[in-house]
Amino acid sequence: MAYIRPEKRNYGTAYVVWWEAPPDAKHKVRKRNKTFRRRKDAKAFMGEIETSLAKGTYVDAAAGEARLGDLFEQWITGKGGTVTGGYVEDLKSSWRTHVEPRFAYWKINELRHSDVQSFVSELAVVRSASIVNRCLDILRGICDMAVMDGRVAKNPCAKIKKPRRTMRKEERRYLSITQLYRLADASGRWRPLVLTLGLTGIRCGEARALQVRDVDFEKHRLRIYKATRRVNREWVTKDTKTHARRDVPMPACVEDVLRPLCEDREPDELVFVRDDGKPFDEQTASRKVKNVKGKYWWWCALSTSGTPIMTMHELRHTAASIAISAGANVLLVQRMLGHENPAMTLKVYADLFDEDMNQVRDVIDANVHDALTTFTCHSDK
Repeated sequence: MAYIRPEKRNYGTAYVVWWEAPPDAKHKVRKRNKTFRRRKDAKAFMGEIETSLAKGTYVDAAAGEARLGDLFEQWITGKGGTVTGGYVEDLKSSWRTHVEPRFAYWKINELRHSDVQSFVSELAVVRSASIVNRCLDILRGICDMAVMDGRVAKNPCAKIKKPRRTMRKEERRYLSITQLYRLADASGRWRPLVLTLGLTGIRCGEARALQVRDVDFEKHRLRIYKATRRVNREWVTKDTKTHARRDVPMPACVEDVLRPLCEDREPDELVFVRDDGKPFDEQTASRKVKNVKGKYWWWCALSTSGTPIMTMHELRHTAASIAISAGANVLLVQRMLGHENPAMTLKVYADLFDEDMNQVRDVIDANVHDALTTFTCHSDK
């Protein structure tokens, strides 16, 4: 509701337009006003205010003075419970490292499309597409919240040109079965873990959360429905990356190494644990240790077995290559790896399906040859 109140001033009569802005974050109704020398101008402005309030397009100029640093805290708090704790920590890290130094003290109504595009383009030169897109998601999320709260009229992050994610085919590492077993043998007590990751394709976090009850030796399946990840130095167990449950086929060679780990243990006990009963540590491929029984055993296993430097996560690639070479189609590989859809599987492992293209080529050639042979025979008659 808006109204005009005339007031006496030294220069004569002033016309003050008063209106109530939408409630702020604390649900307090905010009164605003603007002064005009002429009643005609005051009426025109009051009409604009009433229209914008009715349509929900009202923008509070005072609320637009809020700084992005303060709005980030409000936005990231709202993420709690809607995404995984690990992803929240990734967002906070990207904010502190890349976005905060640039935009923390900017007012939300000062941010322009060109400012965001320049930031994205400059960051793309020195950082990966994943990091750049995450930083853009932060800015876009803050601005979306500001639009919904009536701080700005539109999102300056709309239609920003993002860097493309390049699939570096030559950098993906696939181990042969012989190389995988050599690496597993060099991993000491973690041999069952390496074989499970390299032959089933489950994620490290999913293996970390795997319980004895999830290993079904009768149906030859691993039940995957949660993952464990370290967040702020604490182990946190939540849904899988895609928030979906799946059953993963368990080859007999994996059953053989998991059976001793599951015998005579309670159903809710973890399969892969340290000596103190805690989940196995996150490993790095760039830290040297003296023995395989140490905390960071992965580097020792790689160097001892002569395996190219790779992360534990890359064992998923080996599992995919072994499954595809065994005749698994894209749908089965997608279910096995827990990808959101088959398109993701094809995008990541397109190079592994090159042999299928050669088979299609051979079949087409054979069909054309048979058809031409038949046609020639009929023509001769």
